[in-house]
Amino acid sequence: NEVRLGKMTEETEGILNGRLVEVGENVEDRGKFIMQKIKDGENPLCLMSLRKDVAAINLCMLIGNEITPVLVHAIDKSLGRKKAKIMKMKGAKVGNVETMTWRELEKYVDKTMKRKEQETGGLADVIVIGQGARVMLRKNVDVANGLYNGALGVITRIVMNSRMPDGVSGVIVKFDAIDEPVEVKRATTTYHLGQAIEVKREQFPLTLAYAMTIHKSQGLSLDCVVCDMKSSIFAWGMAYVVLSRVRKLSGLYMFGFDVKSVKCDRSAVLEYNR
Repeated sequence: NEVRLGKMTEETEGILNGRLVEVGENVEDRGKFIMQKIKDGENPLCLMSLRKDVAAINLCMLIGNEITPVLVHAIDKSLGRKKAKIMKMKGAKVGNVETMTWRELEKYVDKTMKRKEQETGGLADVIVIGQGARVMLRKNVDVANGLYNGALGVITRIVMNSRMPDGVSGVIVKFDAIDEPVEVKRATTTYHLGQAIEVKREQFPLTLAYAMTIHKSQGLSLDCVVCDMKSSIFAWGMAYVVLSRVRKLSGLYMFGFDVKSVKCDRSAVLEYNR
């Protein structure tokens, strides 16, 4: 409650300081910490405020776990009165993906991602996956059976088919809350390029899930959260969102903490107290 209202007692501040961990600020050191927690069976999710920090952690974790990366590009088809036409994704030169460092992968993805996911129906221009990688489902597929937006799991197998773009026809995922592995197929959506061109997009609704943005974590309840609550927490209410994701204090690990990161929208507080 104190964090939600933007005010903390010394006692609460002391409790949060007790959840600090001594880890370097570079991505590699933080990745090693998260990797150790995974080996300990805690399955942490790292929450960061910036997308670039999320991408760095995810790709560093992928390579650090010695998982061979697989790049899957979206299949776009222009729609209209004429026959649908496949639009080829214009990515950067790929090179040998299997020998890429996480920084090289990050550079490739940055060059290929031309539009934000919210501009393309929630399906990314390109995703990076791999057998053994931890992933999150990004769309509701079968909510009644546990396949909902935000479901977490591990890829057990990538179904290959040379006739499919990028050679991938399906992704087998063992979701945490489902007993048996499930095959995730490409999802379909439509979006517009400008006002004239309607585009049909097919892409796997998956994303690496060692880390995610604080914004996207809203609504999740997690057993283990790793975060950095220093100056990078830049928006009202962000600190509250982070701390309210984790079920127990013992499941919270912080790379850094600054009491100034705990801030709220005063108008919202006045409305709450009215």
